[in-house]
Amino acid sequence: RMDAIRGLTDQDVIDRRARGEGNDAELQTSRSVGQIVRGNFVTPFNIILFLLGVALIFMGQISAALTSSGVLLLNVVVGTFQQLRAKRKLDQIALLTRPKIAVVRNGAECSVDPAELVKGDILVVQTGDQAVVDGALLDGQLEMDESLLTGETDHIEKRAGDRVLSGSLVVSGKAYVEAQEVGASSFANKLTASARQFRTVHAPLFPGYLFVQLDLAHQQWRSVNGTRGVVSLVMCGERPAVMPQGVVECLHSLSTGGGLVQFDSDLNIGQRVRILAGPFAEHIGTLRHMDDRGRVSVLLEMMGSHVPVVSALGQLACA
Repeated sequence: RMDAIRGLTDQDVIDRRARGEGNDAELQTSRSVGQIVRGNFVTPFNIILFLLGVALIFMGQISAALTSSGVLLLNVVVGTFQQLRAKRKLDQIALLTRPKIAVVRNGAECSVDPAELVKGDILVVQTGDQAVVDGALLDGQLEMDESLLTGETDHIEKRAGDRVLSGSLVVSGKAYVEAQEVGASSFANKLTASARQFRTVHAPLFPGYLFVQLDLAHQQWRSVNGTRGVVSLVMCGERPAVMPQGVVECLHSLSTGGGLVQFDSDLNIGQRVRILAGPFAEHIGTLRHMDDRGRVSVLLEMMGSHVPVVSALGQLACA
């Protein structure tokens, strides 16, 4: 049976590539470099700070202008750098190496680059090879390692008629495999494209921490350390650390029934707010920016000038 396999002819390859059945796929992340740069430079917060800096220059308050502009520039540079570095790392993700692939064409075995494969090609795979396209095993027997795809460490035995997934490794055996899914349609390329997607995910606000209400003067708070699942209380000296007043209550008011904290609270950009805790506690300023991580920027009036400070949304209240 293996001797009778002749594979595609050169004309077959040309025709199939013309129909778009070649093993080439351009995989991109969801955001380009230009989108990342624009997303960091052109934001309402940055525009407000820029206009504020211009206004302060016209008012002759050069130092205050430099302060606000410096915060703007630092925020943009750091954010852009971090996201570009993340994009570069994501672009380097690849399940497929690029060795020469043994195929049968015109009745003879030859080696081609993976990008030259087309749908219907007959691949010769053997011990040590990595499948670069999805296909059906025509003849022979293989023992495959699909741990890169499924996380399953057990080797999978493949016989005639079984499906071979791109990205899997041949542990032992030799067989002929007909390419059925190539390019962006292959399992490994779909998996890689999914892994490359830029997405926002929900994450714990205080991972690994619980807040408890205690009367330190009258309750035996040391017994908390003996509770199953508790490593230890967070201490400040010899006593448990105390959260600033109003923080936990504010988080409760912002959270949904499922425990998700919604930072799109009743506070609005441009609103007068009072800082409840921290070094600027009880100061009143104007809310300028909120992000999806609960960080806010407030413009405070201090020493005759406007100073932007960063705080947590839970530490703010309407003035």
